[in-house]
Amino acid sequence: MQIIYHPRFTEVYAADPAAARGRLDAAIDTVSGVYPVLEPSPAADSDILLVHSEEHLQRIRGKDRVYDLALLAGGGAVKAAETACSGKPGFGLIIDIDLHFGDGTNGFYRHDPDITYHHLESKVLC
Repeated sequence: MQIIYHPRFTEVYAADPAAARGRLDAAIDTVSGVYPVLEPSPAADSDILLVHSEEHLQRIRGKDRVYDLALLAGGGAVKAAETACSGKPGFGLIIDIDLHFGDGTNGFYRHDPDITYHHLESKVLC
């Protein structure tokens, strides 16, 4: 298994708990040194437009910090695809730790038997 990760993935980009400081620390600490870590580059707008509308891209483009991190996350998806298509046997596992179900991600991979998508529902205790 290889981990697609960039240090900027830990940046706080919004006020909700899904973007909270430290949200990835335990996961990264667990896999660091155990699995190879591949660092992605930002995706190009043309990559984003393969799975999102121009309207969505423009809406996110207006949020500088979110846009930069979204391109980096998209670049992570591209790096994962490139790694998966490298010819080495393997599987894809996407773990979504967030406050909402990633219906776009689920829909995109719904019919691909080689990709498993898991959403771990986050409960916020007040």
